[in-house]
Amino acid sequence: MFCINYSLTPDAAALRDFDFSILSPDARVDVAELKRGGHPAYAYLSIVEVAKDAAYRHEVAARKIPMLGKNDIWQGDFADVSQPAWADFVVNTLAARAAQKGFGGFFLDTADSVELLEKKFPQRGAAFRDGVVALIKQLKAKFPQHKVILNRGFPMLARLTGSVDGVLAESVFQKYDFAAKKYVPEAPAGTDWLLNILRTISQAGVPVYVVDYVDPADTKLAEATARRIAAEGFVPFISTVELDGKFLAPKPPKRAALAS
Repeated sequence: MFCINYSLTPDAAALRDFDFSILSPDARVDVAELKRGGHPAYAYLSIVEVAKDAAYRHEVAARKIPMLGKNDIWQGDFADVSQPAWADFVVNTLAARAAQKGFGGFFLDTADSVELLEKKFPQRGAAFRDGVVALIKQLKAKFPQHKVILNRGFPMLARLTGSVDGVLAESVFQKYDFAAKKYVPEAPAGTDWLLNILRTISQAGVPVYVVDYVDPADTKLAEATARRIAAEGFVPFISTVELDGKFLAPKPPKRAALAS
C-alpha cells in the first residue's frame, strides 16, 4: 500500500501505515526516520513543468532555462526540457536536496506534459523526449539506490528500462472534472485505453500504481474503485483531487481494524 500527501505537515503516524508515501520535498516531517522504520518517502519532482508556486522558480530563472508557455489547467510553466541545464538542475539540485533530507525515492510528475510541448513545437518533439529520457537516466545513475516512479510518460518507457522502478497513472475509473468542478467516472473509452497500456506494463514486470479521485462523502464508491484497481493487479490509492492527506481507500490494516 502507498499514499500521496502533498500537505506541508503530513501526519507521520499515518504515513507509517503505508509501505511508502509520496510527499512534497518541502514536507515538514522526518523522512529519514520514516525510512529507518521501513516506510520510505518518495519526493515529488516535476520534470517538465515549474509550478506557479514553486519555491525554486528564482533558481530556474537564474540559470536562464527558457520557459515555453503555460499549462492551462495548473498554470505551471513548461521548461525547455531539451536544455541540459534543466536536467542538471532537477538532478543535481532538486533531487540532491531531497536525497540529503532522507527521501528514499523519487516520484516524477508532469512527464506527459512533453506531449503538450510537442503540440506547441512539433519540430522539436524528438529533442523534448530526448531531454526527459536523459534527465531520468541521469537521475537513476546519480541515485541508483533510490526508487523511481514515473507518472505516465508512456511514449518514453521503452527507452527507460532499468531507470524506472514503477509507473503511476491517475484517473483510470474515477476522476475529477476540473471544468465541471465535480467528481465523475472516467469515460469507458479512456478507461479501456489506459487499462490496455497499464496491463502491458504490468506484464513486463514493472509495478503499476493507480490513483483515482472520488468524492470523500462516497466511501462505498471509493472502496469499490480500490477493489477494481486491485483486481487488475495494480496497487490502488483513492483520494481527493487535492491529495492533501485524505486516505479514502483502501484502508490500511491498522486503521481498518480501528474502524470496525
